[in-house]
Amino acid sequence: MLTIIMMIAAGVIILYLGAEGLVRGACHLAKRFNIAPLVIGLTVVACGTSLPETVVNLVAQMRGGLGDIIIGNIVGSNISNIGLVLGASIILTPLTITSSISRREMPVLLIVCFSFFACLLTGTITRAMGIAFVVALIAYLLYHYKNARRKYSADDVLEESLTATPLRSTAFSIAIVVIGSIALFFGARLLVEGATRLAVVFSVPQRIIALTVVALGTSLPELATSMIAASRRHHSISIGNVIGSIIFNILFATGAIACIRDISFSMQLAYYDATVMLAFVIVMAILLHRKRSLPRICGIALLTAYIIYIAAIVIL
Repeated sequence: MLTIIMMIAAGVIILYLGAEGLVRGACHLAKRFNIAPLVIGLTVVACGTSLPETVVNLVAQMRGGLGDIIIGNIVGSNISNIGLVLGASIILTPLTITSSISRREMPVLLIVCFSFFACLLTGTITRAMGIAFVVALIAYLLYHYKNARRKYSADDVLEESLTATPLRSTAFSIAIVVIGSIALFFGARLLVEGATRLAVVFSVPQRIIALTVVALGTSLPELATSMIAASRRHHSISIGNVIGSIIFNILFATGAIACIRDISFSMQLAYYDATVMLAFVIVMAILLHRKRSLPRICGIALLTAYIIYIAAIVIL
């Protein structure tokens, strides 16, 4: 038991340090290459913080027969990203929303999530679906690569004034991003391994483990990264990390794994949990579309909804 607790504690510490390095390096890269912070949050940071979900799913797929772990991890992580990560970030500091988020990013997120939901209703994520997801991700990344150069708007000027940081060398910034991502990976691995062992002691079903322990563990990099970004007033990185992580979770952490072998899972994940995920996404889309900033009451509402959901699946 002591070993498990030490694994969890070490995982949390390494996650925090990794998130700190990732945010610092990403912000320096944004300034060095004149790239909007939102784009960095949607790509570099989101990819780094989605690595735990991807690795957990890869291990589960290679072992075989763990489809509920794979899909439960993705669905649970996406719910956690909105309810816990975004909610906690807003409670920490009200977030300012740039026009780019509601105009360009939310439509993409909605399309990806609805497509994922439709695939889940079939009961199997096939190899063809996985290939389609990966192709969509490549198109998404190419789009942001071509539009990465900052086009200053009033929102960008405001955020630039709030995020002024000294420039570092390109090599230093890249090194910090890489080291931060590696730390996130190993921190999440330690945390998930320890938490999973702890949950097994109580004989909890795969679906519940995936939606709670595994999903929460793999979402901690997003939580640490978004909260650190929010505390440093990097609002676009904080929100962009949430949106980008959900997109990466679906298109890469699910798509790439499905390319190896079809993923079969219990339909309860599709009918109940994926529906809840979709509801969270729709609520977030409405909030980001209608508001210029997200007050703390929005964060409290999101976090409360997440706690109610977790309590419901554990009790019921």
